[in-house]
Amino acid sequence: MDHTVFFDQLLNTQQRALDAALLYQVLGRKAEITKDADVFHSVSARALHHVALLRSMTGEKLRPRKWKSLLIPFLFSALGRKRVIPLLAMGRYLEHQRCEVLGRRYKILKQICSEEKKLGQNIAALMY
Repeated sequence: MDHTVFFDQLLNTQQRALDAALLYQVLGRKAEITKDADVFHSVSARALHHVALLRSMTGEKLRPRKWKSLLIPFLFSALGRKRVIPLLAMGRYLEHQRCEVLGRRYKILKQICSEEKKLGQNIAALMY
């Protein structure tokens, strides 16, 4: 894999983690169910940890894109948690799959990938 392509993938992963951290902070603040809030705050904290690890690799300080943190809470209200929580869990599973390719190159990324899967499971457990 070309170095610039790999670096771009790292930056994209860092950006998605930063966006996710903001999204889950907002969801945690707006959650009406305590268990939801706890899980969302936990996911946000892990995402921020991932951002820090990725930043140490890229050296880039990125800004979160806020559109998801505005749209998803609206959908949460409009469609209900039973429809949105599976989508949130799917997002973590997709992130797990995306970063598996990068994880083959760096061990630390493998750790992030396995955590993404666990975060998806934690979110999916909110359905039950």
